[in-house]
Amino acid sequence: MIIFVVVGRFGKSLTVSKVEPFLATGKVSKVYIFRQEAGFPVEGAEYITLPELLLNLKPAWLSKAIRFLYEPLQLLRYTIMLKPNLINGVFTLPKGLNSTVVGKITKTHSVVSVVGGIVEITTRLPFIDFWEKLNLWMLKSCSAVTTKGHVVTNYLIYKGIPKDKIFTLNGSIDTTKFAYKPDIAKDIDILFVGNFSRLKGPDRVLKVISNLSKEIPDIKAVLIGHGDLFKSMKQMIIELNLQNQVELPGYIDHPETLFQRSKCILIPSESEGLPTCMLEGMSCGCVPVVSEVGNIIEAALHETNAMVVKDYTDINSFICNAKKLLTNDALRNQMAQNAIHTVQEKYSIKKQAKIVNDIIEFLSIKN
Repeated sequence: MIIFVVVGRFGKSLTVSKVEPFLATGKVSKVYIFRQEAGFPVEGAEYITLPELLLNLKPAWLSKAIRFLYEPLQLLRYTIMLKPNLINGVFTLPKGLNSTVVGKITKTHSVVSVVGGIVEITTRLPFIDFWEKLNLWMLKSCSAVTTKGHVVTNYLIYKGIPKDKIFTLNGSIDTTKFAYKPDIAKDIDILFVGNFSRLKGPDRVLKVISNLSKEIPDIKAVLIGHGDLFKSMKQMIIELNLQNQVELPGYIDHPETLFQRSKCILIPSESEGLPTCMLEGMSCGCVPVVSEVGNIIEAALHETNAMVVKDYTDINSFICNAKKLLTNDALRNQMAQNAIHTVQEKYSIKKQAKIVNDIIEFLSIKN
């Protein structure tokens, strides 16, 4: 089989997590990855990227507008030329929509992956009713749908998407790369990985660290990522006098060593699907302290392999739960082992490949 995976500007590690389960089925000879720029090399896969001229075009709004028109035409051209068996659009708008429309035109199976929470369907855009109806039309029109858990799945069934065409497919975690290393010291207390935005809450992470530092003065934290709040986060660190406790290394291509060195990963997000960074951390024995949003509790079980906070704005609960883990090594180590087991049992490449195989069999029946 030939598979197209359309990811746009999806992160490099996230892209790999979506591609590897297809290759691991043994039924796929080639995956073509449609991404803005080439990411990590994957054996059996090839990147199809956007022209550099288009990416460097100024002003930025013009580049974005032309990309919006170019990407579906590029996908259509390659679909006609290479005749894939399946097009997987990751995220609803615009990748899922492009994949569905091109699939309809060329009579190719299309799979749309909903990777966020319900808000990915309803959107935060003006004219919510219009976007929700467009997304639901797309999900009814494509050949199959994947979600990251029952919260979104149940919502889609309620909205009329047939249950038999919905599959829970997160994407895989490479448990050999993201693995607990007993010879690597856990010398980072708190890790944050994500976009520096109000949605993800790195400012909330700093508030937690600031409070914890009063009782754990030698606390060490690393916040990985970039975004709109990066400059203000630097200033906030100075204002809270955390220069000796917090590092901001920016975006990192290979964060696995930092996961392996970390005791806890803090994710106080307002909205999530099922964060891959959380699963990568869990696989490395890094215990999550997370807000109960999206499909997080599909993997994060409170006081079993994670600490789950009901309200993402409840800073005190994040502080209390992080403190429990940082001051009780026995508790944290037991939960870390449970976290590792969870990822191995549900999110390894082999386990996720079984779900992809189910999707392929479902589509073969529809032919």
